[in-house]
Amino acid sequence: MSEIERRGQHAASLLQDPLMVEALTAIEQTLQESWIGATTTEVREELWYTLKGMQRFKQYLSLAVEQAEYETALMERTDGKAE
Repeated sequence: MSEIERRGQHAASLLQDPLMVEALTAIEQTLQESWIGATTTEVREELWYTLKGMQRFKQYLSLAVEQAEYETALMERTDGKAE
């Protein structure tokens, strides 16, 4: 198993972990509610950037999963052609 595949599996397990899903959902919901209720532009912007940062975190893990899937598919194609 390559390093990319190992990282992809680890990222997938994190994204599927019930506690991680619960935590990210709760944080995202709290940030969105706080953003809606913010009374100043400065607070709203800070909350918006925090929310975007959390989304980037999830995107980073998802990208690791996609890279691993791509590498696995590529290796399977290469192995199939060699036979």
